[in-house]
Amino acid sequence: MLPGLRVAWITTCLVAAPALAGCSLNSHGDADEVVALDGSPDDLSVVDVSAEPKPDVSKEAAVDAVVDKATDPALDLPTDTVHEPPDDVITCFPGTKPCGADCVKLDDPATGCGSDGCDPCPISNATAACKNESCVIGSCNTDYADCNGQDVDGCEEYLGSLQSCGACYKACGVANGAAACVNKACTVSSCLAGFEDCNKNVADGCEASLKSAQNCGACGVPCIGTGSETKTCATGQCKVSSCPAGWEDCNQQASDGCEVNLNTVQNCGACGAVCALPHAQTTCTSGACTFASCDSGYASCDGSTANGCEVDVVHDPANCGGCGAACSANHATLAVCNGGSCTSNCQVGWGDCNGPSPPATSDGCESHLTVDLANCGACGRACSTTNASSTTCQASTCVPVCNSGFENCNKPAAPAADDGCESSTANPSIYNCGGCGISCGTNHVASGLCQSGQCVLTCNAGWGDCDKTAPAPGGNNGCEMNVSNNVDNCGACGRACSSTKVLWRSCSNGKCNSPCDWGYGNFNQPAAPAADDGCEYKF
Repeated sequence: MLPGLRVAWITTCLVAAPALAGCSLNSHGDADEVVALDGSPDDLSVVDVSAEPKPDVSKEAAVDAVVDKATDPALDLPTDTVHEPPDDVITCFPGTKPCGADCVKLDDPATGCGSDGCDPCPISNATAACKNESCVIGSCNTDYADCNGQDVDGCEEYLGSLQSCGACYKACGVANGAAACVNKACTVSSCLAGFEDCNKNVADGCEASLKSAQNCGACGVPCIGTGSETKTCATGQCKVSSCPAGWEDCNQQASDGCEVNLNTVQNCGACGAVCALPHAQTTCTSGACTFASCDSGYASCDGSTANGCEVDVVHDPANCGGCGAACSANHATLAVCNGGSCTSNCQVGWGDCNGPSPPATSDGCESHLTVDLANCGACGRACSTTNASSTTCQASTCVPVCNSGFENCNKPAAPAADDGCESSTANPSIYNCGGCGISCGTNHVASGLCQSGQCVLTCNAGWGDCDKTAPAPGGNNGCEMNVSNNVDNCGACGRACSSTKVLWRSCSNGKCNSPCDWGYGNFNQPAAPAADDGCEYKF
């Protein structure tokens, strides 16, 4: 209410009172329409001024006092104002947001996706895009790929690296040498001393020992003896040796003879022939290098010992957790391998509920959550048959056919567990009194019962359920009456303060304390629920 109107209304109420009903001043100095004097919800004592003549009060003095208070600037009375935004605040159309002095689109990755912040999307090695007000990968930069399916780290794999050469997790490894990734293809970068890539096949790496009879010191240089002569190539030069099988004179020192065992990983089959394979723990057996076991997270899936354990089973979706354990895209928008387990981004209404453990083949998002009784709305959420003859899953919601005497009132939504027909109509609660969702209300209620579809409430001290309203959807008004100060319900519902020989009726703390007419006194003061008898004693 505007200040001028407030003063005028206050003045009208004071001048017209008590002849004008329905005028009162609230705590802000406003004039409001008043509920019947005997129904005040305030904690203050309510006075019935209609019973007896009142002392003569100057209306003009009351008007002057109210006007003085209403116009006194020191009182700082509240005023109604039209709130307008500051001049420096930008108001943008829906679908846009303020960034600096401009309004920009909510789906512009250059200023961040969504309504918060104006920083550009931090997507590494990629062109960013917006989806559902979140920064996502639009497209990867040349020679980069999003191998883990996570937007947060962008296109994290460089396809020119040894770990991902030309494709995600396609690792380069070279036996007896170092690998390189050139033009997204694995190549031999260099060989260990004493080894060479003679066949130019990267699959078996530096396969040729330059201390062998076929390649002695260089590719294609044989060291072959004639007759009974035995030649060896222990130092890259042909030398005659009479060492027993599995031993060699590697240092060409006569003092220690054939000092080297050729069945070790340091000298496997020849002097200095180190037995080393990618991602593998190796062993040398009968002069041949092989792997005893793979490093954690790797496996040999092609059956070849030449390239060791070539597959990263922790991240490779074609071999997730084991060789051949491919991640399925069944009802999934994306299937990735993280930590050796398939993670599926399921289509709406589908779930990956069985999650077969590696190396079992993944079956993707196999459960139809909208109709599956065992997975209704969420994996593992079975529809309950408690107090029900049957049940179905419809649109991810359990729909039971309840037995007689029971109702399905809770209807918990996924992922909360379903509880079937949990509500007994024979013993209803105050929250389902006469039907599902029909509540007795909780306003000033200490406790309550539902008997024959009606609420029986125990009210908090000082309150009463005087209107006895029936249960209602969402709850009724409970114990609505403040019996501590209501003159028609003083101390108990229906217990009115008597108007016999009183100046006005008054109730406080549940007791009638009405002031008496001249020559009368109130000595009885009966307590609730006994009826009040006013000022019963005449002096």
